[in-house]
Amino acid sequence: MSRGVNGIKGGFVSIPSAFKGVPEGSKHVFKLELVPKLVETRNLGKVDISTNVDIISHRVLFDFAEFDVDDVDYDRLGRDCDLLKEAFRSRRKELNTAMKAVSNTGSTPEEIRDIAKMLDEAGLSERAFLENDGGILPLLAIGAALLLSGCVDIKINEK
Repeated sequence: MSRGVNGIKGGFVSIPSAFKGVPEGSKHVFKLELVPKLVETRNLGKVDISTNVDIISHRVLFDFAEFDVDDVDYDRLGRDCDLLKEAFRSRRKELNTAMKAVSNTGSTPEEIRDIAKMLDEAGLSERAFLENDGGILPLLAIGAALLLSGCVDIKINEK
């Protein structure tokens, strides 16, 4: 019998090897939440405790401090926007399936891998965008900066 021991806090970690082809200055911008987990296994009265790491797929961190603005090529971003517009027209099913999977707190790593494979086969991955001399990370940076700009005047505890 196995059970996880809860209460351990994790942290956000970059996985630069996932971003082959991304400029060096931006490989650490996208971070996944990793949560260490102690696993207790009981077998015939013997208790073993091991560690494991869960990847929290429904929460990520975009670290602006790790983004190199000098790497942004706005002409390429325009092409990426055209690719995305085409995907919005012709790949809605795949995009909806992906968004449902990553926003579901119960999605398993296997389900996320299947979604990643489906998106890659549809040409909707960072790798596919990089092969077209573009990349999604700069688009995310601009989108996140636009969202952040709407939050700077928020007053905490204001009714």
